Amino acid sequence: MIAAVRLRKAPNVESNDGLAQVEGLELLVPDPARSALSRRLVERGVTELDFTDMARAVTRPGDVVLDVGASIGYFTILFATWVGPHGRVMAHEPWESARRYLLANVARNRLSNVTLDPRALADVDGDGSMSAPTYRLVLGPSSDPGAMAVSAVRFDTIAEASALARLDIVKMDIEGAEGRALAGMMATLRRLRPVLLLEVHPDMLPAHGHDLAGIHRVLDELGYAWMVVESDADEAAGHHIVAGPRERLEAAGVVPLEPRQAVAIPSADRWSVAPGSPAVIEPGVGEFAVRATDPAKPGYVVDGPHWWTRSPGAGAGAIRPSVPTWLTWDGHVPAGLAAQAWVFEYAGSSLVRRRAFALPDGPAEWRFLSGPTSVAMRLAIEVRGPGTLIRHRLTVDQRAP
Repeated sequence: MIAAVRLRKAPNVESNDGLAQVEGLELLVPDPARSALSRRLVERGVTELDFTDMARAVTRPGDVVLDVGASIGYFTILFATWVGPHGRVMAHEPWESARRYLLANVARNRLSNVTLDPRALADVDGDGSMSAPTYRLVLGPSSDPGAMAVSAVRFDTIAEASALARLDIVKMDIEGAEGRALAGMMATLRRLRPVLLLEVHPDMLPAHGHDLAGIHRVLDELGYAWMVVESDADEAAGHHIVAGPRERLEAAGVVPLEPRQAVAIPSADRWSVAPGSPAVIEPGVGEFAVRATDPAKPGYVVDGPHWWTRSPGAGAGAIRPSVPTWLTWDGHVPAGLAAQAWVFEYAGSSLVRRRAFALPDGPAEWRFLSGPTSVAMRLAIEVRGPGTLIRHRLTVDQRAP
């Protein structure tokens, strides 16, 4: 295990490295001209926004975090900041080129609460190899001349040897080997019951002898509540899962308790048309109808009175940040008419996030995570093309205490 090194400033790993600003931290990244991920981090300072928000929501000061597949250290440095000086982060990254950036980023940000371990976590202890581009762990001798030698270890072995007494968060992103790593830490999971933040790749799991249903069975065996982080995740594609003891997830506001209506528009007289919009509201048809007087232009119908803020005494109208939120729709959208619902989130008077949801003909429901700084929310409908949209229901619920 390699302890974090305290340096005044860590040098670049390569001459063409980029530097991203991530929540006030510096993240050294491989050449942004060749890496889309690096370019996104340099330009935006964030990647996997919903997953990052979820990780932040379940992490508390003083937590002990295990970062499995730490890569260049994006989540490692964030966790190290979120847990603070009384918490700690154990980062595992066997791939040598990624580990060089991980070490540089821990040193660059002077993070003394991080330890780095080059071993891969698996279901057995032993020596093996990994090869790009699959990064699949193979135990025993390898016939691939480009393979990199690695050591594998069960986390249960580490926990027993170190007499680990606390583990609060496990974040895992290991390219399909999640089932093997989980199998090697089951005793620790049962004993310490941490929250799991998993990136799963269903198409990669079979190469390691596992499948998505098997991951779900492990979570059920642990008695964990769990949910998919992304609202639009395709189960067959790579996606993220948050799982853990229900009481911990409830306390963080990331699993449903009682539905709580945040925004609901019951009638046409509670809506206003945006200035300059070609939209017209027609009450008395269903609950109300919306049509654009000029089909060539988009027509917005903006909610005026329902502007909910989080403030003392706000009661049931408060918007909670970093909470699972459901948009529910039911209405008639004729063929030829394109319609979207927009959800706008604000911190004070500043717009911090907007989301668009294509409205189908009939009922639909979407889940998303409210932003970590959001305190207010507005709804809008956009229609484009000929025809009349008839709205029966459009609500936003936050399902948390």
